[in-house]
Amino acid sequence: MYENYAHVLIFALVAALIVLAPLILFALFRPVRPDAEKLSAYECGERVVGTPWIQFNIRYYLVCLVFLVFEVEILLLFPWALVYGAFIAGPEQVEQLTQGAANTSEVSGGMAFIAMFIFMVILAVGLAYDWGKGYLEWETEVTTSPEIEEKEVA
Repeated sequence: MYENYAHVLIFALVAALIVLAPLILFALFRPVRPDAEKLSAYECGERVVGTPWIQFNIRYYLVCLVFLVFEVEILLLFPWALVYGAFIAGPEQVEQLTQGAANTSEVSGGMAFIAMFIFMVILAVGLAYDWGKGYLEWETEVTTSPEIEEKEVA
């Protein structure tokens, strides 16, 4: 059985050799003469102004996390919708769609609907929490900490 994959393995090894051999050879034989110009950052031919360490707004990360949560939700919802549609159509559709992997006597369309409904409710609660905390608003009020009076230590 594994002899069928021998050609693929040989092809992958030859491809890796073709890629890695020049990299290793050039790393061994190239001259290494670093100077200030070579070590500086390249900014389209312009002199670098400022520092590369800039502070990103945390909102970008929050939007990214909310997007990822709901993107994963869609990825889980799509196959469920296909199987649930087959449950509604009948057992022969489930057999055809799952190729006999699903035991239709133990799982029903109602159970599949309830499972996905619970999943959607959990995500809706998470969305309501984010909305309530203001994570979905781009501009928020700037809060400052109260001034603390410094006491002199004697």
